[in-house]
Amino acid sequence: MAWGSSSTPPPLRSRAPTSSGVSFTELTQRLISAVEQVWDVENEAVMLYVGCEVTQWRDSRRVVVEGPPVMKLREAEYLWQTSSYIIWPAAARELLHHLPIDSPTDCYISKLVLEGLVTAVVACPAIAEQRDPYAKGDIKHTNVYKWQVES
Repeated sequence: MAWGSSSTPPPLRSRAPTSSGVSFTELTQRLISAVEQVWDVENEAVMLYVGCEVTQWRDSRRVVVEGPPVMKLREAEYLWQTSSYIIWPAAARELLHHLPIDSPTDCYISKLVLEGLVTAVVACPAIAEQRDPYAKGDIKHTNVYKWQVES
């Protein structure tokens, strides 16, 4: 992620295992390569999540990404707090096909995942996280705050 010269810390931070000596970039490249070997990303709407919360897994199948560190890839049935992901062109086209966005972005994408229109592949463990996901900013979260309805 590119970040300007602002003194404000980036909204994401790496959770890449530091004891392995593998950088976030190297680990992400390995995960991308593994996804591209298993899923047909040119023709299937596939997204790789490196940071999110999974509420339900699609099945028990796991793809092992050799280490160090050893990582796993799993398909999610439903996920939220989707702070960081890699999206291939076929998935982008599928998301655009279902415009307009009628809910918060993570809910919009998760609905398409739940309907089987987009495949959500999740890196386990997560290698990125939101710095402060529940900070009350200008994004209306669906799960934390009650917002006053403007009349």
